[in-house]
Amino acid sequence: MEIYIFDREIKFLGMVEAYTSLQWQRWFYKSGEFELVCNIPQDDDAALKLLLLLQKGHIVWPKGKDEAGYINYCHLGKNDAGQETVDVKGNFLTGYLGQRSVWDNL
Repeated sequence: MEIYIFDREIKFLGMVEAYTSLQWQRWFYKSGEFELVCNIPQDDDAALKLLLLLQKGHIVWPKGKDEAGYINYCHLGKNDAGQETVDVKGNFLTGYLGQRSVWDNL
């Protein structure tokens, strides 16, 4: 499954085709959550491109899904085999409503 990445202005940045796992969790009473884990390629250019795509605030939309999410957590690490990985987590776009600020009441 292809995963499309957009910035905050909904400008298409690229897509992630190779990933280790994608967990897409819907909740009834709050905004859904997701976690995406990708192996970082050995090629420096491909690794840089992947890390630039998976930044905080970017929007993640798996092809064929009815909802999208925004990244609010990024972590670089290694898996059990010693391969470098990037782990990103976030909430569905309905979670943006919880971040809004009301400055004045009419």
